[in-house]
Amino acid sequence: MEIDRKLIDRLQAVPWFQEITAEHFEAIAKFTRRLDKAKDEFIFHESDSDKYIYIVIEGRVAIEVNSTSRGRLRIFTAEPLDVFGWSSITPVVRQRTAAARAVVDSSVLSIDAMKLQKLCEENCDLGYVIMRRIANVIAGRLMGARMQLLDFYGKSDSEE
Repeated sequence: MEIDRKLIDRLQAVPWFQEITAEHFEAIAKFTRRLDKAKDEFIFHESDSDKYIYIVIEGRVAIEVNSTSRGRLRIFTAEPLDVFGWSSITPVVRQRTAAARAVVDSSVLSIDAMKLQKLCEENCDLGYVIMRRIANVIAGRLMGARMQLLDFYGKSDSEE
């Protein structure tokens, strides 16, 4: 199978993949593909099965949840080089808890999560780097969600 050098170059440009060897880039490229999405086109919906992890290459992707009282709410906007769909590589969550929709015409890399997980299990050094990066992404998203909750529910002493 011929290796897609352009795809490897794109993967190497992602800060999330720092510390990964050329051999691992080649392995990951074998189960990565580029997806082009038009503005407002969904990449996945809430409750879809969780099969891929994504990286924005060009454009912006809205991560949204549905609220019965307020409709679709954007909880995060993924910009170029941001990772989303990370729950697909975690051991417990097996369905999407949010939707992803292109805000503008966008290109994303789609990485098969099960194959990435298997590669990480076969190579503990790679697995450590990937899981450390996933933990950082999750921590950043939790901090962002916390700030949104504080903005939404928080009151200053002067407002009481």
